[in-house]
Amino acid sequence: CVYDTGNFDTQSGFATNRLTPTIAGQYSCSVQIEWITSSVTVDDVLSLSFMFNGASYSNTALGATLATTAIYEQFTDIIDFNGTTDYLEVFASNVQRDTSDLFNNSFFECHLV
Repeated sequence: CVYDTGNFDTQSGFATNRLTPTIAGQYSCSVQIEWITSSVTVDDVLSLSFMFNGASYSNTALGATLATTAIYEQFTDIIDFNGTTDYLEVFASNVQRDTSDLFNNSFFECHLV
């Protein structure tokens, strides 16, 4: 999953598809993916993961319950950052298929709480 553009980056912490906050603290981080594919079928598994400092931190998986061409998946977590070296990335995968388009209505955001 590639997030290469930041709309609001008040800490200059977003680069190369990862967020590295420059202020230590707890952040509410959210991600939403819109999966667009030729056909999502029942039981396709779509997953999203937060990778914190290169390791899996939290994730969610959504099993499709109906056949369609678009599915939204989202989740939020609270994450502690040290303000210097900690970073967060988002990974998305469609387990059953190898071709899906993302990003139409997708976002990745974090807010200091």
